[in-house]
Amino acid sequence: MSGVCGRWWLWFRGGEGECRDGDEKMSKIIKSCLILFSFTLMFCVTTPNSSYVSTSLSQNQEKTHVDLIPIDLTLKGTDIFEYVQTHKNDFAKEFLSDTKGYYYAEEVNYEEGSLLIVWAYNNLYFPERSRKYSSGAIGDIVGLGYFVRFFWKNNGSVYEKPLNNKWFLVNNTPSEVTLKTNTPDKIRTHDDTSFGFLGDGEASLVIIFLNKNIGLNIKIEIVPFKSLLDFPFNEVTKADDLIRMWGFPDDKKVISVSWPKVEIIDGMLFGPKAGETMSREHWRYKKYPDLVLQFALNNGTLLGATTTRNPDLYYEWNRHN
Repeated sequence: MSGVCGRWWLWFRGGEGECRDGDEKMSKIIKSCLILFSFTLMFCVTTPNSSYVSTSLSQNQEKTHVDLIPIDLTLKGTDIFEYVQTHKNDFAKEFLSDTKGYYYAEEVNYEEGSLLIVWAYNNLYFPERSRKYSSGAIGDIVGLGYFVRFFWKNNGSVYEKPLNNKWFLVNNTPSEVTLKTNTPDKIRTHDDTSFGFLGDGEASLVIIFLNKNIGLNIKIEIVPFKSLLDFPFNEVTKADDLIRMWGFPDDKKVISVSWPKVEIIDGMLFGPKAGETMSREHWRYKKYPDLVLQFALNNGTLLGATTTRNPDLYYEWNRHN
C-alpha cells in the first residue's frame, strides 16, 4: 500500500509504526471515524428500514382490515304474499302498491313497536362487465337502488312509510334507519338506504335501527355471459353460446313494443324510435329462475341481463323443489 490511503489503512489496523511520517493525533481521529463508519454501514446493510416496514404494514392493514359490525339477528324472510295474507289488518291500503317488485318480508319487534323489512331477492345475477364499456359508474358498477324498504308501526297502529326512505316517528321521536355492510368489497351503501354492487360472492348488509343491528345476506353471482351493453360486438355472447352451456331455455318469449309506447318489461326498458317497433327475445332457465336474458331477434346477440322475477313461473318451477 502507498500514499494517503495506505497510511489510513495502516492506522486503522494499528500499524502506525509503519507510517511514522503521519500525525499521531490525526491518525486517532481518522481511526475513530472509520470505525464509526464501518459499524454504521454494517447496520444499514443487515437491518431493514424499520420506518419503511412499519409504514408498509400499517398501510396494508388499512387496506385489508374491516371492523365487522356485530349482528343481533339475521333475516331469513318469508314470501311477502303469504305474509300480507296473514297480516292484512296491519297495513294501510297503499301498502301492496308500495311493495310491488319485492318478494320477501320479515318483522322485527321492539318495545316501541315493529319494523317491517321487505327486500327484492336473496340472489342477484349480473353478466360479466367491462369497465371500459360499462354504463355504470366506476364506484358502483351496478346500482341496486332501493333494494330494501322499511315500514314502521308504533304499538297499536298500522305500518307507515318512512320519510325520505329512512325516517320514522317512534313515540314522537325522529328515528333513522341506516344501512351499512360487513363486505365493503361486495357492496357500497349510501345514506339514502340505497346501495351499489361492486363484486360477486356472499354480501352482508347491516340494517341499523334503534338498538338493533339486523343482518341481511345476499348472494351476488356473475353469470358467464358478455352483453352488448358492456362489451364490443365481437366479444358478446350469442344465443348459440348459451345453448351450448345451458341447453334450451325453460321459458322463451318474443316481446314487441311499438312507438309511441314506452314500457319496462322483465326489468328492461322498451323505448322504440318514432315510427318503429322494438322486438326482443327473453330467455329464462329454471336453475336461475329470477334471471332474464335478452337477445336480439336478427342475430341472437345478448343485449342485456337482469334479475327480475316472473311470479307465476317462479312458483311453478319451485313447487317441485
